[in-house]
Amino acid sequence: KTSEGLWAFTDENMGGQISLNPGQVPHWWTFTLVRGPSRPTAAVKWSNDVAYFFNEDQYLRFDIPADQVNSGYPLPIEGQWEGWPADFVPTAAVNWGNGVTYFFSEDMRYLRFDMDADQVNSGYPLPIEGKWEGWPADFAPTAAVKWSNDVAYFFSEDQYLRFDIAADRVNSGYPLPIEGHWEGWPADFAPTAAVKWSNDVAYFFSEDQYLRFDIAADRVNSGYPLPIEGQWEGWPIIE
Repeated sequence: KTSEGLWAFTDENMGGQISLNPGQVPHWWTFTLVRGPSRPTAAVKWSNDVAYFFNEDQYLRFDIPADQVNSGYPLPIEGQWEGWPADFVPTAAVNWGNGVTYFFSEDMRYLRFDMDADQVNSGYPLPIEGKWEGWPADFAPTAAVKWSNDVAYFFSEDQYLRFDIAADRVNSGYPLPIEGHWEGWPADFAPTAAVKWSNDVAYFFSEDQYLRFDIAADRVNSGYPLPIEGQWEGWPIIE
């Protein structure tokens, strides 16, 4: 109920606003209920056995050897990840390979997670700008993946940048458009999560689809993107 009327819904996929003022015609519309998979907004491979996928304020745990989501997920991040700020929604994550995972949010902040202590380091989150050398001021990360010991890639919508880990800075000349630089990349595929699964394969997610990138061949595998549903065992469905 609002000051202008009552909101009403039916089980025939119809809804509308009934005016509180006599003589005014109610406004009605039809809508379609959406059913589909939970859409990952960040992903990180935690170990050889475990990967985590995040969606807004929830996460799920993927058992890599069993090739399926663990039962009982998704769970809320808050209360499960020690020291996690209540207002921090992850939009990118990357395992740095030194016992540290970095998480990023779309409001250009990041936090540092100590994997051994199993908690967020104190003093975080911090602003990306001024802490990550060479980072563009308007580049809000939507996906991240450590490609090798020397290189990590960060994505934002249809662009990406290359981070030199040894030099601890963004390589000059970035960001660049994904299209034309990542062979076989679909033009309308904006990555919202990325994870390097092995030395040979990386997965990228966008909305309810994903693609498989062949690292050795340096290109997207043919036949992708595919729907997440039906391909990732146990993946939760939004009704």
